[in-house]
Amino acid sequence: DNEKGLSENVPIYKATGGVPHISYSKGAAAMVELSNLIGEENVNTALKSFLNNNQYPKKPSSLDLINEFYKAAPNASVRKQIDRLFKTTENITFTSESKNASTKTNQK
Repeated sequence: DNEKGLSENVPIYKATGGVPHISYSKGAAAMVELSNLIGEENVNTALKSFLNNNQYPKKPSSLDLINEFYKAAPNASVRKQIDRLFKTTENITFTSESKNASTKTNQK
């Protein structure tokens, strides 16, 4: 089932202006979970590196940003979780008992 029934459910890294509920709602939830996975300081370092490495006239893609997140990940297991957050259509849900997100699988 598509969130809000507005459009096809696509992975965050493929979201465009036509699917704002994915890039804003799901994207925000994914960034919070990313911060839980690798730490806020590492997320900020990855974002800063992305901006420094992709200044005009470069035209980076969302995969370039994900690659920066990979560099900040401590191991392959965390990189796999980053893939699940940004490259699948899994729903991200948070529980009050844990900072870790649980997901409902719906791979694309």
